Amino acid sequence: YLLPHSPRLQTVILSLMPGWMFSYRKLTWQDIAATVGYRYDSIHEFWKNGVPSSYLSYVARQTWPLTPFIDSLGGRDYGTGGSWGVDPVWYAPPAVEDFEAEPFLSNWTDLVETISMCEVRRIHVLLVNFPQSPLYANSPYMGKYGPTWANWQELSRRLDSLQTRHPYLHFYDAHRGARHEFPQAAFGNEDHLNHTGAILLTGKLDSIIRTFELREIPK
Repeated sequence: YLLPHSPRLQTVILSLMPGWMFSYRKLTWQDIAATVGYRYDSIHEFWKNGVPSSYLSYVARQTWPLTPFIDSLGGRDYGTGGSWGVDPVWYAPPAVEDFEAEPFLSNWTDLVETISMCEVRRIHVLLVNFPQSPLYANSPYMGKYGPTWANWQELSRRLDSLQTRHPYLHFYDAHRGARHEFPQAAFGNEDHLNHTGAILLTGKLDSIIRTFELREIPK
């Protein structure tokens, strides 16, 4: 949807969900692709030649529901308080994390194709593994949704290899094996930063992006 309509786009930031690489396939792309809206857009080649003006005016009239938990951009607001808790929490990682089976194969293919689509347009991709509670350092899993530490090491190796083959890909591991520098006051819960943490992370991402060699944009 986005790339054909964004000639001035220089950088895309993607969130890496390591545990979800091995699970949740059906809950994401397959469900989206089955919707009426997606099928309608696909008939029109995802509006790559332009979006009808009537559609844009319709979207502009829509509003987000009023709730203190959702910010003006539709994101979850974790405020300024909170912590990473007392014990590490993990939610039902898959019984088997297999690099050679679904859903990992399809999720990995989607990631590589996204990077490649950006690369041909000389758009940098900053792939971020967000920080989670340091208490995961002494748990079986590297984060709330997995994977195991052994599989995280293998996934990290594959990401490093992917980075060497794609010069427009930049992998930033802010979690750093659950030994990051983000303080407890920067967390809303065990796997989300709060407003304070968002400011800290945004500064780090901005510093990384400033090192990219960006293409010249025509006036």
